[in-house]
Amino acid sequence: MLIKPAIEDYTEEEFLEFLNEFFKNPKNLKGKERESYIDSLVEYFDQIVTHPEGNGLLFYPPKDREDSPEGIVKEIKRWRKSQGLPLFKDSE
Repeated sequence: MLIKPAIEDYTEEEFLEFLNEFFKNPKNLKGKERESYIDSLVEYFDQIVTHPEGNGLLFYPPKDREDSPEGIVKEIKRWRKSQGLPLFKDSE
C-alpha cells in the first residue's frame, strides 16, 4: 500500500484499503511486528485525518456509528465537510 502525503490525495477506495490494514491484517503480521506496524499506521492516521476523535475513530467508535472502514470514511467525510476541509479526491 502506498502512503500519500494528505487525505485528499486518496480516493475513498484507496483509503478503505489503508483502513483494512487495521481490520483485516492483510500482511499477516504477528506479535510485536504487527504491534509496531499498527503503531506507525495510527501515527500516520492521526496526522492526515485531523479529526477531533483522532485514532478513537478506529478503536472507540460510538454505539451509533458503524464500526467498519466504511463507517470511519463516512464520519471523516461528514466532519471534514462540516469544517470546510478537503475530502477524498473522488468525493463530492
